This record gives sequence, structure tokens and C-alpha cells, in this order.
Amino acid sequence: MKRMIYTRNRQEPVVLHKGTSNGYSFAIVSFGTHPCAYVAVPKLHYFTYRLLPPIAVHGAITYTNFCPDLDGVWSIGWDYGHSGDYNGREHLREKINKHGKKWTTEEIMQDVESVCLQLPDVEKYVLDKYSNPEKLADEIADRLMKAFEETVASAMDWRNTCRHVMRQQ
Repeated sequence: MKRMIYTRNRQEPVVLHKGTSNGYSFAIVSFGTHPCAYVAVPKLHYFTYRLLPPIAVHGAITYTNFCPDLDGVWSIGWDYGHSGDYNGREHLREKINKHGKKWTTEEIMQDVESVCLQLPDVEKYVLDKYSNPEKLADEIADRLMKAFEETVASAMDWRNTCRHVMRQQ
């Protein structure tokens, strides 16, 4: 297990630790500015994180794709570059939390183990819920419509804010 060393700029990925927990392959990877963790979930092939039930992990699942560090197997992942996390960019002190949490490889490993313990229930839920292709298509359409509606509402709010500011000038 390698130590996480934070750098000022993003670097090529470096695997800090790789192995298996609760039957799931995982990789903890440093990008210099922040670490990430990935767990292979071949049974959930092509399910995006938007279709997964909530998984208790730092910041939430933010990645679903083929992971090169896990032999190209479909994987889920999350990062440690959120607000409140250190990311090595002292030159952006005003914009980014310089004094945020510096995650160690050992701490990230605890999250990996926690996720791997949750995955059997997640796989059962997803495979049971989406065994019917029509249900899956309906779920995707509903989520896309909700995301579209939220985007339109946000755009309208932005437009109204801009108009208000322009009127005050």
C-alpha cells in the first residue's frame, strides 16, 4: 500500500493500492491533486450511478465506466476532491479549501471495504428492479425528464437573477 502524496497539479494516475474485498476487485488511485477509489461491479454492467440506489461513501458514487486500473471491467468510483477536501492547489487558496482533509490510503481503504460490504445488496436491488427492460426504460425516461425539468428551472432562475441585476444598473 503506497502513501497518498498530494501535488500541486494533476498527474498521471498512480495506483496506491489494489486488491479484493468481500469478493470485489478494487483500486485506489492518486491523480496527484486528489485520490479516487474504484470497485469492479461486472454484474451491474452499463448501469450508471444515476440508476443505483444510494451507496454510503464519501461524496457519493460519481463514476461508472470501464476502469483501466481494474483490467477494463465495469466499475463504480468516487473521489476525494470535494468541498472540504484538500487538493494540493495552494495557489488557488481563495477558491479551494487549502486546509481541507488530506485523505490517507488507509482511510480510503476503509471506505472501499464499506462499499464492498454494501454491494451484494445493491446488486440484488438493481438486478431485481430492472429485470424487466420496460421498467428500466421507464425509469431512465423518468430520471431524464426530472433532470431536464431541474435544468430548465435552474436556467429560469438564472435568467430572472440576471434581469434583476440588469434593472438595478
